[in-house]
Amino acid sequence: MKATEVLANAHRLFRRLFAEHRGSTPEKKREIFRTLKRQLEIHALIEEELFYPAVVRLRSGEARAIVRHGLEEHQELKGLLAEIDQMDAVDDRYDERIAVLRDSLERHLHDEEDRICVQALSHLSEARLEKIGSDMEARRLKLGATE
Repeated sequence: MKATEVLANAHRLFRRLFAEHRGSTPEKKREIFRTLKRQLEIHALIEEELFYPAVVRLRSGEARAIVRHGLEEHQELKGLLAEIDQMDAVDDRYDERIAVLRDSLERHLHDEEDRICVQALSHLSEARLEKIGSDMEARRLKLGATE
């Protein structure tokens, strides 16, 4: 599986978890959030360890800028995850913060799909994309990813 396919699979999972989260009971929301948080942490880590370095090695200014922006978005998302993790799902602000997380993540996913993955697909060979994807999948599973 190519690296871009590993990322696309994770993006579908995140979108599905947000859809399940909407309208759930507070207890179920916390359970879904914990799953989402763990999967996002794993996703960010494998991107930072394996995918982003491969894109940066393309040596283009655009690729470096895109990766730098992606890393900044990761920091923003990590902050939101930590904030929400401290909240109770019945807190009036909980759903509001989840919506901010969802919107921020959606922007990040679009950036990955429309910019970073396009760079990778345009400049990395099929074999290189397959190798990175294999490494990402192995690392993802080792870290305890569920899907």
